[in-house]
Amino acid sequence: MSEGKVIDGNELLEICTRTMMLYERGEGIQSPNDALKFGECMAHAEAVRDTMDFFNKKLPRNYQTCFPEKGINNGQAVRIVLKYLNEHPADLHLNQTVLSIAALHNAYPCK
Repeated sequence: MSEGKVIDGNELLEICTRTMMLYERGEGIQSPNDALKFGECMAHAEAVRDTMDFFNKKLPRNYQTCFPEKGINNGQAVRIVLKYLNEHPADLHLNQTVLSIAALHNAYPCK
């Protein structure tokens, strides 16, 4: 079994910035590469949120994330992650999942 490529914050920032540009402008997918990147970014956002939801109650309270009662959609999750990545450039060498979890946890800490 071959190991998959590890995506860091630099690549996630690049992928999701392009995705959100297309998403917000309503331009649609411009190329097969855009389609791949769009899917990669949105799938990552959904996978991280789903995983956080699944494990949330099993964590100590200070590690839990308290999403809004109605949840958040992929677009909102991506915007939160992009804001975090842009505000923490020294951490962009870290794994995309670690950074995404940190971003969402910082946005929705439990009180």
